[in-house]
Amino acid sequence: IIARLTEPTLSGRVRLGITSEFASKLLPQVLGQFAQSYPHVALEVTSGLSKQLIQQADAFDVIIALTETANASRLPAEQWLELRQEPLVWVGNSESYLLPEPLPLVVAPDGCIYRRRALRALREAGISSRITYTNSDFSGLTAAIESSLGLTVLAQSTVPNHLERLQRGPNNVALPELGEVGVMLAMRATDNSAAQQLAQFIQERI
Repeated sequence: IIARLTEPTLSGRVRLGITSEFASKLLPQVLGQFAQSYPHVALEVTSGLSKQLIQQADAFDVIIALTETANASRLPAEQWLELRQEPLVWVGNSESYLLPEPLPLVVAPDGCIYRRRALRALREAGISSRITYTNSDFSGLTAAIESSLGLTVLAQSTVPNHLERLQRGPNNVALPELGEVGVMLAMRATDNSAAQQLAQFIQERI
């Protein structure tokens, strides 16, 4: 409290790029706390696929993206900080056991790590699948799952409370393991004190 009261007033603009599922599930509270702590900082938040955010890196001061390796991005590896490793899980609703064959999938567009990991795991397990619905928006994907259009893959901590983590699919078929991905933070604007504070704020809370 003393530090907050005695530090200089922080102001400026921060452009944050973040994957849509983390923007929807994890960060509303964090960003709300930041906005209350630093009311003179203007936040501009853009959500999208990790691949898109990395490709448009120059448009952001801070990026939170999912990567299989930091070196796979278009940013120098030393600019990435791994916040944690996140397990990937299969997600459906209470009636997913009734889904038809081949296994219907609800996925983001091509280039999504989740999509690539799901298709590879199913292929290696010898499980036939088909893509029934594609949407890059997190709320659109979860709405499709609610409507029983198929299964999807999400980071474990971002699974909505009204959906279920699944280990088995239709006909009690065991679903393959999906492994983990890295939740990475990139600090792009080294001369932006507001951006530096936001990056530290997120790092301490995720």
